[in-house]
Amino acid sequence: MKTITAVQYEGTRYNGSNNERCEMMNKTNTDFLMKMTKDYLEGKIDLITFTLDFPHEVSARYENLLEEDKVMAELIYNCLIEDGIHLYDKMPEEEFKQELEEQYQYLLKIYNVRFN
Repeated sequence: MKTITAVQYEGTRYNGSNNERCEMMNKTNTDFLMKMTKDYLEGKIDLITFTLDFPHEVSARYENLLEEDKVMAELIYNCLIEDGIHLYDKMPEEEFKQELEEQYQYLLKIYNVRFN
């Protein structure tokens, strides 16, 4: 088999020979949801798309999220769904984006401690 060294693939890092995956492989779904949130905050995804697709993606990936890291799965649900997405229709988009940014930054700090 071909050796893969430190190649990024959909948020997953492969490292070493014999296609062995390093421990970072275990967070593919977490990476996807964090990237989707970041993309919205950076304006790469519009509000309607994000507020409709993000809850669906969390729901579809939740069992896998729990397998990756139960604490992060629950934090993503609580911070980005309960304290995030559910606020979108209660405030102007700029306030919503600011609130979501705060939740995202909080999660990012925890993510960096748990996975780096």
